[in-house]
Amino acid sequence: MAGLNIQYARRLKPWMIFALLLAMANSAWAGAKPAGWVLSYEGKSSNAFIWDKRAKGLIKNSVPPKIADELLSALGGPPDPVVVVKQRYVSVSACVAHACMVKGMFWFDSQEGVGIGVYLDEDSLTLASSGLRPEEVPAIARKAITDWLSDVEVQPKQAQYLAPNGDLSPIAPTQFIRPTYRATPEGPSFDCRKAGTAIERSICSDAQLAKQDLELAALFNEIRRGNDTVGARDELRSFQLDWLKDRDASCKKSAAMATCLHEQYRQQHDRLMHWTPKH
Repeated sequence: MAGLNIQYARRLKPWMIFALLLAMANSAWAGAKPAGWVLSYEGKSSNAFIWDKRAKGLIKNSVPPKIADELLSALGGPPDPVVVVKQRYVSVSACVAHACMVKGMFWFDSQEGVGIGVYLDEDSLTLASSGLRPEEVPAIARKAITDWLSDVEVQPKQAQYLAPNGDLSPIAPTQFIRPTYRATPEGPSFDCRKAGTAIERSICSDAQLAKQDLELAALFNEIRRGNDTVGARDELRSFQLDWLKDRDASCKKSAAMATCLHEQYRQQHDRLMHWTPKH
């Protein structure tokens, strides 16, 4: 009888043992119960999740006390959408209000009932879990953390792990870094060494176009991060992809390609400045 002292159990009557086992089963069921409500936040704002009265308890049970309060503070600021993978794994992220260089993420396995807190202070990354040692972090959790860091465009220079027993140990930050192209201040937003179309080559060869491309990409990302639901971000992405198709269709056969592209970028910049999600 796991969880019962053997000597104590021998003094109990059968009905008392049954009652205790039933209570233990109910307790285990209650411990698993949060999974349902966590999954219900899929695609919604992480602020909506953190404002749920159950969120604080879930995070405090999943993350060592040494970092739980800092993580809760980070998750209460400007939000991201809640991401659910395979109807099981949940990622919640945000940044500290008025200090967005400090960010937080909470990853949770709703089936196993274990979570990982991720705290990012500029380029220093801390992972912490009350249920997982560093070597037990699953690949899908590492991918979620890598995706998040790539999305917020941060490549940590140092990382550490706070284990369930309280031990703090250094870990390699490179395991969470995805190689990505970083644009120069002059633009464009993409790598000109990989320019494969006439339009891309035209943008790379024109300083003003290159700058327009970079500014539009920056505006797009600013608007995307300002929308805290998956639906709004998907709608914005579709809006931008439709424009790219129109841009290429309008300018690829133009005798004055550069002039055509300048006007396309100007118009899309104006449209994005006034864009709001329909749903």
